[in-house]
Amino acid sequence: IWATSVMLNPPSLWLTINPYDLHDPIAQIFTGEHIDMDKFLATVRPSKEKQVVNIAEDPYAATKFFHFMIKTIIQTLFDVTASPYSM
Repeated sequence: IWATSVMLNPPSLWLTINPYDLHDPIAQIFTGEHIDMDKFLATVRPSKEKQVVNIAEDPYAATKFFHFMIKTIIQTLFDVTASPYSM
């Protein structure tokens, strides 16, 4: 990082995005829970213990949630869209 900063100038923005997946309803949808996001009520969803178990039992769903959230954040905030053919 230091060598790149010296050669190409330091970056103007360092950003860390870390979406929390344990109690997020979108992550629970990726685990297979049936949650109607159009009529979402915070009180009508699996218990906190069940949500943690869902994420612990399905790490692929947690990965899909992370990828979805990062892609959505980058597209929404920075208007950057990546295609599978971009290099």
